Amino acid sequence: MAKYPRLALVMHAPLGQAFQACVEHVLSAGAAFQVFDIHADDDVPDWVQKVVDFYHQEPDSPVLLLCDVVGATPFNISRLAQTAIAQEGGQADVIVGANLGMVLKSVCDRQTAPECFVETIVQSAGKAIAVFKADLDKDKDK
Repeated sequence: MAKYPRLALVMHAPLGQAFQACVEHVLSAGAAFQVFDIHADDDVPDWVQKVVDFYHQEPDSPVLLLCDVVGATPFNISRLAQTAIAQEGGQADVIVGANLGMVLKSVCDRQTAPECFVETIVQSAGKAIAVFKADLDKDKDK
């Protein structure tokens, strides 16, 4: 039977902690995910090992690593950890471009079938993005 992945945010510091604080504010409860806030001078192999160790806490469950931007150090750490986890026979997915809507969906969604979960999280990112333009003509008559 498929399991929901355990969630980890691998992001530029302090973004992961900021997302965590927002989730705790919105849900009025502790966040159910791990935060790995990466600083510019952090040791990449050390962080890769920390992410792999997160996987080792429950090696029979997949992990979902949410990152902020493609090509940056947190993304590279996530991809290296993903490879290491796969070499051990585990499953780790990496999604880049995390926004608060995506993080909230990742934490709260347990209605979607686990097999479709990662794709649903990707789709939620786009749904959390919108453009609102001012309707200046509406206020002219007042």
